[in-house]
Amino acid sequence: MDILQKEGLESIVANGEPFDPYIHEAISTTNTDDHPNNTVLEELQRGYMFRDKVIRASKVRVSQSKIKPALPTKRELEKKKKELEEKKKQLKEKKRKKFKEKEHEKMEKKKLHKEKFKKLGKKEKETPKKKSEKKAIEKFEERKESSKREEIKIKKPKKKEDFTKKKPKKFSDLKNHESKKLKKKHKQM
Repeated sequence: MDILQKEGLESIVANGEPFDPYIHEAISTTNTDDHPNNTVLEELQRGYMFRDKVIRASKVRVSQSKIKPALPTKRELEKKKKELEEKKKQLKEKKRKKFKEKEHEKMEKKKLHKEKFKKLGKKEKETPKKKSEKKAIEKFEERKESSKREEIKIKKPKKKEDFTKKKPKKFSDLKNHESKKLKKKHKQM
């Protein structure tokens, strides 16, 4: 045993110590008021550790207090539920009131701001939001107009080519051009 202790084997001390599930194995519990809750009363089998690792957990009997907390009755549970519900309702009402107050303050500030500008005869400053809204409206109107223009362009029939306006590029085209001119004049008479 001395040789094993020199190598790092230790016995686990259990009596009177608080119960630790990593080094103790609870075999039974005893109801007592003499000892604090979850303390080792008796060591049934010794446990060992080798270099901070548990080889065998010590088997022990653990104390448990006799007095158990009383479970709440159904009425008590119902009362607690009602109280919680009432608190939730109160919190919601407070949040709603705060929100309404903030909205009301914002509206009052806006009204005061508009009234000041009316008195001074000035226009309101354009906020970036208003500017972007105006730009969007303008773009929309431009698109409408351009789409109307395109519709009009599509509806108009193409004109017949007027050879009098075109100038011939080649000498051979010149003859054709002149003959067509003469034919047109002859038709008009």
